[in-house]
Amino acid sequence: MKIKLNVGGLDAILRLGIGSGFIYIGFINLEILNDQIASIILGIFGGIIFLSGAFRYCPLYIVIGFNSRNTDHS
Repeated sequence: MKIKLNVGGLDAILRLGIGSGFIYIGFINLEILNDQIASIILGIFGGIIFLSGAFRYCPLYIVIGFNSRNTDHS
């Protein structure tokens, strides 16, 4: 079964950048957030965002019926 990609180029770049930032704040620079639970949640959320950008697939987009990828070049 082939997964239909639904995350476009700019969307993927933003997800990679924002996800990396959240991972950095959540897991690497622990001085930014003083709350350990908030850091873990932010890091996990950042990982999910990063992976959706890397694989160019977002399950939430399927649920809401959105596609940011230009379908002319699929």
